[in-house]
Amino acid sequence: MGANTFDCLPSPLPDRLNIVMTRNKGRKSHHCNVRFTDNPPEKILYELEQEGFPFAVLMGGTKVNTLFMERHLISEVHLTLVPHFFGTGLGLFNSPMDNALELKKIKEFTSGQILMVFQVILPTLLQGKANMASQSKATA
Repeated sequence: MGANTFDCLPSPLPDRLNIVMTRNKGRKSHHCNVRFTDNPPEKILYELEQEGFPFAVLMGGTKVNTLFMERHLISEVHLTLVPHFFGTGLGLFNSPMDNALELKKIKEFTSGQILMVFQVILPTLLQGKANMASQSKATA
């Protein structure tokens, strides 16, 4: 997560490692499950993989989401529809994005919330599907 997102939390998320992206190289935490870094997304993911983490959850904000999506490092998106109007707010990204998604799962909760899980279709996969479709049309 980004530093602004982290600063909005009342405390670090429990039972997990909280990686906080910041440009403030001197920032430290007294919590053992918080790590501040100015490393690029690729290096963060590489280090987590080396430490044995099988996956990472990206929880924003918009700047961090954009950094990861622009580098095609997001494979899945979990969106929760909450039956409540919040007024104005931030988008998921801070620059225009054009990524195809494939719906994988929908789960409805008794609270009225709906979780939608999407797979991100990477541009190379889209190009491959487009080529396969045009080849199929050409041979049909």
